[in-house]
Amino acid sequence: MSQSNTAGNEDRDIWDAFDEAVDNAEAQLEQAWANHELVQQTEEPLSEEYISSLTQLEETIQEFDSVYEVTEAELERANGVDASTDFLAAVTLTYREYHEGIIDRRAEIAKEWFDTLASCIEASDSDVAADQSTLRRKIRALEKLTNAGKYSQLLTSDRIELADIEDKIRELDRAVRDAVPTDVYTSATVSLTESFHDQYTTDLSALVQEGADRESISITDHVADLPELDPIVEKVETNDQTADDAEALGTIVGAYAEVALLTGRRVQTYKLGEKLLSIVETSDLQDTVDDTDELHRGLKAFQIEPIERIVGRIVEGEATTSDTERLLQVLSKHDGSVRQTVESLDRPTDELFADLHELFVTDEVSDLEVQF
Repeated sequence: MSQSNTAGNEDRDIWDAFDEAVDNAEAQLEQAWANHELVQQTEEPLSEEYISSLTQLEETIQEFDSVYEVTEAELERANGVDASTDFLAAVTLTYREYHEGIIDRRAEIAKEWFDTLASCIEASDSDVAADQSTLRRKIRALEKLTNAGKYSQLLTSDRIELADIEDKIRELDRAVRDAVPTDVYTSATVSLTESFHDQYTTDLSALVQEGADRESISITDHVADLPELDPIVEKVETNDQTADDAEALGTIVGAYAEVALLTGRRVQTYKLGEKLLSIVETSDLQDTVDDTDELHRGLKAFQIEPIERIVGRIVEGEATTSDTERLLQVLSKHDGSVRQTVESLDRPTDELFADLHELFVTDEVSDLEVQF
């Protein structure tokens, strides 16, 4: 094979590798932006560092469009951007799944509670002083959106708000308790308390199996002061229940719903910590973490903040480009032309020249083209 053919093959190989890295970076960046947008619509938005990192990476990817000769340095730069977008896409997806899991649990509780109350009304043919039809429509819309995975549409809707639906269900519960016969309400809500109980005990069992600290997941404080359920269940079975029993069941149902949401949130929090740790440990940026074993031990006690701080540090320090790195990149792009570099960068000229001088002194650059 001639030397020219060999050189041509090498050029094609480096271009193919460059294009693959840039294409993947673009795809991952698009997904990261979509994940970020959804998370920002929740009550727990991500920090400003994520926007800065995503914006910086977007600008860098756009610069690749003007690359006409792929050098090893440009390929290395593209691979670095590819790795950064992969990291950000994985992290933002993890936060997105965390919020979607919580929304699913809230929607599940709301639907089951509403359906139970609706069955009480239907079974007794009672007039209830609450707007059931509007709430029913919202519940069905909520179910449809979550089943279709349209969480962003749900979060931005001004007609379907989960917190409002949850408040309305509690109002409906009180109205149904006052309107329908005691035996109808108590029989239905006993089954509902059992369902909520099963949900949170299943959550707790799963967390224990994962090794979570039992004290950290204890729900004792949330149920310790509730009325005793077993005597009420016995009365329901013998049809001896009273209005006081119905009142007590209403309190228990509300508390069990809150506990089922609490444990559901804890499951999602534990998953969040596990996934973030896995991302850090399997990324090229793992050497920025001193001791992941300590983080794993902390996770068992639901100490998520240290993990999130490390991820945030990586996002801020590794997934972004410093002013000096940016200066080197633009210099390379313009073949060392200081004039073109100054025109390309939106920075004070004296500051930029000070950085150039520092790069020259430290031998990070040696050939500059200065035109007067």
